[in-house]
Amino acid sequence: LDYLKDLSSNLSNLGYTYEDYLNYLTKMIENNDEIKYSLNKEISNSVKIMTIHKSKGLEFPICYYTGLNNKFNKSDLKQRFIYDNKLGFITPTIKDNGLLNTIYHTLYKED
Repeated sequence: LDYLKDLSSNLSNLGYTYEDYLNYLTKMIENNDEIKYSLNKEISNSVKIMTIHKSKGLEFPICYYTGLNNKFNKSDLKQRFIYDNKLGFITPTIKDNGLLNTIYHTLYKED
């Protein structure tokens, strides 16, 4: 956001209007263009926002995790094959040409 604010200030100093800036951003969105800017990664007094996967192998003295207070993701129960550390692989059974959940699926759901 700071980059976009600075860009608008620089364009204003060059004589561009608010409408010119809006048209520029609209064309960028329509053309699916990326807005690229340089980031000083040498600054140690900063906050780095990334996924847990991107942070793998990096060391940070303090980490904040969002969403840990969310309830269980019920969409996981829609998967045909589930793995649980306690129950192992949970697979459906076949009956009358259809797939049915087993008791392990129910135990996983209740846990």
